[in-house]
Amino acid sequence: AELEKRLTDLLAQMEQIKAENSKLQAEKAALLKEIEDLKKRLADLEKKYLDLLKEVEKLKAEKAGLEKALAEALAKLADLEQKYNELLKENEKLKEQLQQARD
Repeated sequence: AELEKRLTDLLAQMEQIKAENSKLQAEKAALLKEIEDLKKRLADLEKKYLDLLKEVEKLKAEKAGLEKALAEALAKLADLEQKYNELLKENEKLKEQLQQARD
């Protein structure tokens, strides 16, 4: 009877261990799926990050081009202002000569 009770207890423990093992296997499978999902998300984020880095480089190049064009336009503007001022001075001289010729 003692042996039978022990055997029954051991069988009950074995069933409990099997149930616990099944539960752990299910948890393990769920964790593995979650890990795979996270790996996919990480890969997607890394790709987006690299795409954004490329976009940043493209925008930096575009900005540099615009800054160069702006500098050239400002230089042309300064040159035109200088020529305009020279023409104004020349115009004033011609007006004075014309006035002197009339006098």
